[in-house]
Amino acid sequence: MKNAIRVLLSPRSIAILGASADFNKINGRTLKALLDKKYAGEIYPVNPKYAAIADIKCYPDVASILGAVELAVVAVPAKLVVQAIHELGAKKVDTAVVFSSGFAEVGGDGIERERELRAAIWESGVRVLGPNCLGLINAFENVMATFGHMPKSPRMPNAISLKPELTA
Repeated sequence: MKNAIRVLLSPRSIAILGASADFNKINGRTLKALLDKKYAGEIYPVNPKYAAIADIKCYPDVASILGAVELAVVAVPAKLVVQAIHELGAKKVDTAVVFSSGFAEVGGDGIERERELRAAIWESGVRVLGPNCLGLINAFENVMATFGHMPKSPRMPNAISLKPELTA
């Protein structure tokens, strides 16, 4: 297995499961941010509803992607996440960020869903950030694996963090 931290923070390719052509939706924001910030790696939107999104070929499923995928952003309903992790494992995807909510944080069925997710993670070998997380950003390499609004902000050269008085 590759260095999981390197792959998570500096992936050469990103698949977005559940990608949307509506860039205002949670599952559309990641693709928009990657395009806006000019991410240099390969981008693979995955959603059987689309042939293309923003002039980028969209794949019906992970198995259809011909290239290697290092990081997957999982933005599908909670009931589809376990299946997605198994598909990522079969594709030999190293890491995934799972935005989806509806796991232990909601109690009830969510607790069992999270148990199933943990089992899928162990079985597949995919390293997972999440579920129910905001994702991550490596602003130095324009890796925008988030649905948050930070990618809309300009980045100061060589800034690690910004003090509020520096952003005015």
